[in-house]
Amino acid sequence: MTATTTYPESALRRAVERDWWVDRRGSEYERQREVHAPGSRRRGAATVTASKSIEATVDRLYDAFVDPEVRRRWLPNVAMQPSALLPARSARFEWADGSERVNVTFTATGDATGRIAVEHSRLQSEPAAAAAKAFWRARLTDLKGLLEA
Repeated sequence: MTATTTYPESALRRAVERDWWVDRRGSEYERQREVHAPGSRRRGAATVTASKSIEATVDRLYDAFVDPEVRRRWLPNVAMQPSALLPARSARFEWADGSERVNVTFTATGDATGRIAVEHSRLQSEPAAAAAKAFWRARLTDLKGLLEA
């Protein structure tokens, strides 16, 4: 089982900003030269995103992802292992076989309202990316129904 790492907020923010900038610069260069299609990354891997506003605190949203019992209720038959957790801010998961990664961020949009943003990366084909996009849209809708009931 992969060890879970909790990072100080400032260190995590710097790492995310640095990685985002490096990845963005490389991707823009490669797209200009038509090295890979929009939405895909180096070596042909694709990334998809989905987000949803839910009437729940960010603590409840975070728990819905990191608590395996709650997660099974809205995300059945999916084996993800947490690899980096920043309570009530973000969570990173590795797909069970380690081939894909899921990054989740939680943002408070009100006293009891939050927004979840999911980024599913390392998808190996465009059909896999399209399926993942539809999958996360449906799963976040199920999560919204569960938490707002």
